[in-house]
Amino acid sequence: SQYYPREKFEIIIVDDGSTDQTTSIAKKAGVDSIIITEPCFQGKARNIGVQNAKADLLGFIDSDCEAIDGWVETIVKELETLQAITGSIESGNPQSKIAWAEYFVEFSFFNEYRKRFVSKIGLPGCNLACTKNAFEKAEGFSEERLSEDVRFSQCLSRAGIDHYFVPELQVKHLCRTKWKQVSTNMKTLGKYFVRNRRIN
Repeated sequence: SQYYPREKFEIIIVDDGSTDQTTSIAKKAGVDSIIITEPCFQGKARNIGVQNAKADLLGFIDSDCEAIDGWVETIVKELETLQAITGSIESGNPQSKIAWAEYFVEFSFFNEYRKRFVSKIGLPGCNLACTKNAFEKAEGFSEERLSEDVRFSQCLSRAGIDHYFVPELQVKHLCRTKWKQVSTNMKTLGKYFVRNRRIN
């Protein structure tokens, strides 16, 4: 969906044991690299992707998100002067009240109406970009079972790297539409929050 010239960026998929035809769909879509690995936590999968990336600019998105047109171009433009950015996250399931509930709890801080600012609460992994240099200074993502994106943001801050909210960097997040799924995810995030606090 991106209008940025396709030959100027690479798409890397890290598949850690999916059962939903991720690999075959990705091949048909024309991704550059598909890396199959044993089941692992998200931080490790992200690190594996970076190890295989050729470019000096990195953009991260999750399997339940859709990059809105202009995502790649915004990364390239903004990382000319900045080292780490996030952007707006929109609800990808606007027809579902349950999805809206999850969106407001988890992502409303990153809505598309906010103006540019230095983010103090972190970079959500579903819409995150940074230079490879910043990634290395933060020592990559934690590979433990915790909120790897929150931890990564904290490590960036400790390395003296500001991260910015850029409203033009937009994704749609396919929030959950069943209450049990939302509840389970909230419990998991709560555990990870505690683990992050203990590490800090």
